[in-house]
Order: sequence, then C-alpha cells, then structure tokens
Amino acid sequence: MKKTFVLALVLALCVSLLAGCGPTGGDSTEPPVTTTEAVPTSQIKTSVPEGTILGKRCRDFTFTTYDGKTYSLYEVLQEKKMVLINMWATWCGPCRSEFPYMEQAYEQYKDDVEIFALSCEATDTDEVLADYVADMGMTFPVGRDAPNIYGDFSTGAIPVSVVVDRFGVICFCEVGSQTSGQLQN
Repeated sequence: MKKTFVLALVLALCVSLLAGCGPTGGDSTEPPVTTTEAVPTSQIKTSVPEGTILGKRCRDFTFTTYDGKTYSLYEVLQEKKMVLINMWATWCGPCRSEFPYMEQAYEQYKDDVEIFALSCEATDTDEVLADYVADMGMTFPVGRDAPNIYGDFSTGAIPVSVVVDRFGVICFCEVGSQTSGQLQN
C-alpha cells in the first residue's frame, strides 16, 4: 500500500508541477506548442540518464497497441495533462514489479494522465503482449516500441519512465522500477 501511495504521489506531484515545465498561460485544451524553448534546469528536479534532455520537447510519435488501437503522443496531449511513457520488456522482473502500482495510480489519475507502456523487446509480439496484459490486469495502452522511443533515451537499461507534459516537454526521466520512486534533486 505504501508503494502505491508513493507512486500515486509522484504522479500527483508531476501533474501539479506541469505549469513549471511548459510555457505558462493557456489551458489544457490547447494543442502542444511548437517552440523548442527549454525550461531552466533549476525548475526541474530529477535524476537524468546520460543523453536525456529535460526541458526539451519530446518528438511526436505514433504506436499501435497489441489490440490494434493507434495512439499519437501529441494527439493524446490535447486531451490529457501529461503522458507517462514506460519502456520495458516482458522478461524484465523490475518491469513486472512496477506494473501493479502503475495500474493503481492510472486508475486514480486516468482523467488527467495517460500511460504508454512500450515494450522494447523484439520478441514481445502482439500475442505475447496480449497474454502479459491479461495476466497483469493492465488497462492502459500497451504496445511495441516501433517508433524506437527507447533509443532516444539511450539509457542501456529498463524499465525507463519518462513524463511528458501537455506541451510536449520532457519533465521527468527515471531508470529503474518505480514502485517506490521519488523525485530527486
């Protein structure tokens, strides 16, 4: 229960910090802005894997879930305050351990937050993902990392969780299982 609370707290904190991540003014119904202006790093608290640039815009991408639904990052950001992109694989134990907590947090915040769970393992076919999702009881979008978002963050490890605010700005990036994660200085 404590781990669920901490993950939910991280998501809630990320939602509350969104105003500091992107341009100010405007409401959540505005489409993402097209500027590449960076947010001062002093406003962002996180640990950063090498090669990841916090405060910069995440590239737009589209992926298809194991069950055939298509999602585009920037289209979803027109409706949601943020997207949590989680890169993982079915063979990864730490990935498996974070999904129950992620599911509980998603149920609480799904009106404001979308989760994209993208498997970066080539052998994780749609059939493998369907079985995994059924076994884990996941209700958020799950698909393969066909757009190679994982390559953009070049961490060399999984899982990787990235928060993109409603303006398309990368506000948080953390490597490792987020069952008891906290924003770090």
